Amino acid sequence: MLRPFLRWTIANAPAMNILLVAVLAAGIYCAATLRRESFPEFDLEVIMVTVPYPGATPEEVENGIIQRIEEALQSIEGVRKMTSTANEGFGMVILELQSNIRNVDRTLNEVKEAVDRIPSFPEFAENRVVQRAKIQETIISIGILGPQDDSVESALAHVLVFSVYFG
Repeated sequence: MLRPFLRWTIANAPAMNILLVAVLAAGIYCAATLRRESFPEFDLEVIMVTVPYPGATPEEVENGIIQRIEEALQSIEGVRKMTSTANEGFGMVILELQSNIRNVDRTLNEVKEAVDRIPSFPEFAENRVVQRAKIQETIISIGILGPQDDSVESALAHVLVFSVYFG
């Protein structure tokens, strides 16, 4: 099967050259029009509600902030999953939206309005922030290690980490 093909290619060298040029031209065209992205842009279907509450314990954040936000957001349509976190000094509610939501900005406005309608937060709770989640990844992270002796120069150069973020 291979021998007749090889005989034909040897006998028809101009046709093989034309075929080779056509394949190369198609490859160059495809490479030039190929879509390339270093950092692909896409929007997450995630909304975050954060409320700082300085000096509060996680229990106080849970009772004073998280439960009220969860109650206010129960009526929002298109929410696939609601995750709440009560930490020391702030609370966060993450809403993962269903993938069939057409207008995430409209849902974001509904969430803002629902959170703004909450009648009372604790006295020392700060301004609430409602925003879409953004991807922020480390692009470059460089670590420099110095000598292990106790000199001043090594203390300054011991560990230096520099990170650049995109997002």
